[in-house]
Amino acid sequence: MLGHSAPVTWVGGCLFERSDALVSLSSDAHLNVWDPADGRCLSSAAAPLLSHGASVGTILPALTHAVIGGEGNALAVVQLSTMSRRLVLGPLDGWCLALAATSDGERGRERRARLVCFDATGQLSSWMLS
Repeated sequence: MLGHSAPVTWVGGCLFERSDALVSLSSDAHLNVWDPADGRCLSSAAAPLLSHGASVGTILPALTHAVIGGEGNALAVVQLSTMSRRLVLGPLDGWCLALAATSDGERGRERRARLVCFDATGQLSSWMLS
């Protein structure tokens, strides 16, 4: 994980260009995508994806988007192929301590995911994402 300039706080599995890959998040809110076979950095966020420190992440069920959060009161949904923020969720009552995403089935051709965040105040927030 030599492509980060701050400590890595989260690592997950994803799909990148139709191949298995790893995604890593650093405390300065940068994401990188890695080839697990040879360790090459395949993609890197040019700028921080949050305006605050980042410590948690999860991959949405389609494996093409990450959700990241941490020390602020918002979460960012990031499309990994472009490293662009697609959506900001919030405000949260406190820092996000844990994130999880599960498939919530399909409605027609639309894939849906349930995103759950546990924050520092003990609040559990949930979103349905398409």
